[in-house]
Amino acid sequence: MATLTEESANMKGKTQLYIPDEHITDPDAAKNDKELVQRLESTVIYWTRQIKEVVSNQETQTTSEN
Repeated sequence: MATLTEESANMKGKTQLYIPDEHITDPDAAKNDKELVQRLESTVIYWTRQIKEVVSNQETQTTSEN
């Protein structure tokens, strides 16, 4: 879903971070759910890659404008 969200936003010239629809009602129980923690960690890693890419593109654009 993260990839689809990113590609859809890219076609519009935008960046959009995918937010998973995890209905967490009990944080204490959620922290012990290894699959949930792994999915959320993967999402944060994906966000980090997207943010680095946007920052890099902005720096490249600023450098070329100067």
